[in-house]
Amino acid sequence: MVELLPRWLAPNAVTLVGFGFILFNVICLEVMMPDLVGPGPPWLYYSFAFGLWAYSTMDNIDGKQARRTGSSSPLGELFESVFTFLIACAR
Repeated sequence: MVELLPRWLAPNAVTLVGFGFILFNVICLEVMMPDLVGPGPPWLYYSFAFGLWAYSTMDNIDGKQARRTGSSSPLGELFESVFTFLIACAR
């Protein structure tokens, strides 16, 4: 799947896009069910499934993109770790 990404795309941007999917889900949840009571609309649950899949995919291919472009760095590892930590806390 990483072959679909352009070589100029920074690995940290891939991580940021993946985090954006989760952030979008959290915003939708806050708007649609602010009190978290009762069932939400069915599309909300499908968006959670898609968002989690998209985040997981982006999280897995960012390292390969870094190796592919020769731009892996300790800062990139920290960047990814911070977002992974934020996602784990959000669950």
